[in-house]
Formats: sequence, structure tokens, C-alpha cells
Amino acid sequence: MGKRTLLWGLLALVGCDDGDDPAAQQGTLDAAIQADAGPGVDALAPDMAAPAPTVPDSGLYFLGVRLVEVGGIELAFQAEIETTAAAGGGGSIDRFVFRAVGAARSVSEPLFELTDLAIGADGAFALPETAFVLPAAFSPSGSDVEVRMELAAQVTGADGFCGVVSGEVVTIGTTLTASTFAAVPFGTEGPQPPAACGGGGPRTYPRAESCPDLVVGRNTLTTGEQDREFFLYLPANHDPSGSWPLVVLHNGLGQAAMDTLGDTQMPEFVDDLGFILIAPESYEGGGVEWDSLSSADSPDLALFDDLLRCSEEKLGVDPDRVHVAGMSAGGLYTGYLAMYRAEVIASAAAGSGGLLAPVREDAPIPPFLMMWGGEADMAVDTDFNRQALDYIATLRRLGRPIIGCNHGQGHRWLPEFTPWVLHFLLAHRLGDDMAFSNPLPAPFPDFCEVEP
Repeated sequence: MGKRTLLWGLLALVGCDDGDDPAAQQGTLDAAIQADAGPGVDALAPDMAAPAPTVPDSGLYFLGVRLVEVGGIELAFQAEIETTAAAGGGGSIDRFVFRAVGAARSVSEPLFELTDLAIGADGAFALPETAFVLPAAFSPSGSDVEVRMELAAQVTGADGFCGVVSGEVVTIGTTLTASTFAAVPFGTEGPQPPAACGGGGPRTYPRAESCPDLVVGRNTLTTGEQDREFFLYLPANHDPSGSWPLVVLHNGLGQAAMDTLGDTQMPEFVDDLGFILIAPESYEGGGVEWDSLSSADSPDLALFDDLLRCSEEKLGVDPDRVHVAGMSAGGLYTGYLAMYRAEVIASAAAGSGGLLAPVREDAPIPPFLMMWGGEADMAVDTDFNRQALDYIATLRRLGRPIIGCNHGQGHRWLPEFTPWVLHFLLAHRLGDDMAFSNPLPAPFPDFCEVEP
């Protein structure tokens, strides 16, 4: 796992290098407004019938932030502002206090405070580059996140402003140039807060126009506006007219599909257990190796949907026996898919997994196996012990079935884990309840149990 840390939290707006040139910042903002508004949205268009007030009211604002460069994750912050309007137009933000927003709308201590920010007669203003640390308690990774942030903003009315976030999440070395935000009065944001000018929502990615013939080994599928590669393994007696279970295995951060295939040695079981194995390659620019940070559509969801469709069409995969697995970042994506593709997955198994996106409360989450390495399960400044325990607690709260396996050996998936992981996965069909109860039978190890 490499420098692109799992601080999926990135929970920070970030800012950096558009320089100090207001014209450059405004050009970036104008371009983002046009790109983000979407069809039929006239937000901030030059020919608006009535000009918006150039100074927002004083008060508390909810800032929804969409980190475009990080899988489109949407994050929550609070701004407390005090403003003064000038007689001839424009004015100032006399005080700007920035806080993180957590679960149940809990609010952090101030992350930073700025004063005397000028607002132009056209309603444009900027927050200068500011460095701060997002506390671990407000980071999904459970670790502090060092960030720098700069905002180029536009007042949209007496009760809002929006614009572009630029900068860097220093902890993971991720640069932001086109991320967006929108601010509305705190408490009025609703269940899907705006996170861009014009309230432009996340985009939808195209699926494959047709399914290519699939062969053992490396394949390419054009989906989600990208050419995506994946490895395919078929049992020796495979016949596409039959009905076959499918396991989709996802790699960890900084890894390739072949790395995870080698670590788990899963291909060695394809013939004996009679299942089809697909290991897709992640793509550069995915959220945390995979797009697991937001409920929005993504290139990775497009790939997953098309892998299922094409494997059913070309390989005879049984749609009632689709299973997902992954390690580390792939384990996080497994936890994500179990929520956001619950209707098509029969079972899921995550090594050092969890969930970074919002919990989907109504998801019919399939039987789930979580294995992790105890308190020593740390990687790239992320506490996977906490991630695993939080996911188990979430499924217990939702009344969904889960087996917990704390192997106590740190951040790893050993080859000897694979037989019982596959035993768990392949025991389920779509819609099944948990197929096992305590005490768990062989081949499960003693450190596994069905969570009450």
C-alpha cells in the first residue's frame, strides 16, 4: 500500500496553488460553475433576471463539499460568519470560523478562524491558503489529517454562497483543483445537501454498449468512460451454458490485481470448488483505490455492474450466486458494495475492511464476513481495527448477519485464510440469511464467530 493513504476521510477541504491572483481564482470559479451546473441549471449565469445580494447574512452555514479528485466524496463542514454590507455594493466577512461536522451533526472545535475577507461588488470572495489539522474524531480513518485549503467563492443570495475548493490533503499528497462546495443556512441542508454551485448533483457514468467475448487471463471492458482491465479464471469443466457462482476479488491500495491474487492464492481453488473468479484492476484517480467514498455513481460502479452483466451473458454466471471480496482498500470497497449493490450480492467477505461512505440504512446487506488483525491492524496511518469494529457494529445495529474473525496478525490476508473465506461465500445464495451459527464448523478457525 503506497503513499496514497486511506485517509479517505480527506475530510477536509483543501487548498493550494491557484496563487494569489484574484482573476485566476475567479476564472477557475466561473469555469467550475459552468461545468458543475449541469443541464438546465442557470446558477450564476450572466443574464440572470435578478442579481443576487453580494453579501450573505451573518450566521451559521452548512458547507457541503464534493472532492471531485477523491472519488466524488461529499463531506460536511460548518462556517460561522459575521458580515458587513458596503453602501455601494460588496462588503466584507468580518469573521469566518470553520469547523468539521460529524455524526448526528456534532461539530468540532474551530479548525481555523479568518477575519477581514473582502467581498467584491459582484459577490466574489476568496479564503486565502490556510493550514489546519482535521482531528481524528472527525476523520473516518480515525487519524489526524493535515490539510491546506483555499476557497474561491461566489455569493448566491442572502442565504448562501458556493464555489471551488483547491489545495492539498498534505497527509496523503493529494492535490485538489476542481473540487466544489455550497453553503446553506445550518439546519436547512436536508438529507442530500448541495455541494456545488447550482446544486448540481453527481454525474451518471455510461455502461458498456455491448459485452465482448471473455477469455481466461487478461480482458478489457470499456465502461464508465474508461478502458478497464480484469483477470478471469474459469474452472476446467466450465461450460457457458451452465450456471456458475462468481467471486469478484478487489485489490488493496497501491496494489495490482495480480498482487492480491498472489497473496490470497484464490485462483488455486477455482477448479476444486467450481466457481468463476474475476479480479478487476483499479484505476488511477479512484477514491481510495476504489470509488468507495460516496453514494454517487462512479466509474467503479459502472465496472461492477458491467462485469456482472457480461459474465452472466457470456459465461453463464448465476445471478443468485454473485459474491464479492477484497483486502484493505479492496475490503473497504467490499463493505461499500455490500451496502450499495446489496440487491445483487449473495455474500461478501472483507479483509481489513469497513465503510467510508454514508451508511445506507435501508440496504438488504447480504451475509458478511469481516476478518481483521486486531489492534495491530494499521496501514498508511489508518486504524483498520476501528474500521472493522465499526462496520460490525453498524451491521448489528441494522440487524444484518455478520461473522467476525479477528486473527490478530495485523494487516494481512494469509493464504490459509482463503479456504474458509470461500467456504463462507459459496454457501450463500441471493436473499439467504446467514448459513452458519455458533459454534462455527470446520474449516472456520477458532477466532471466527457469528456476531450476536
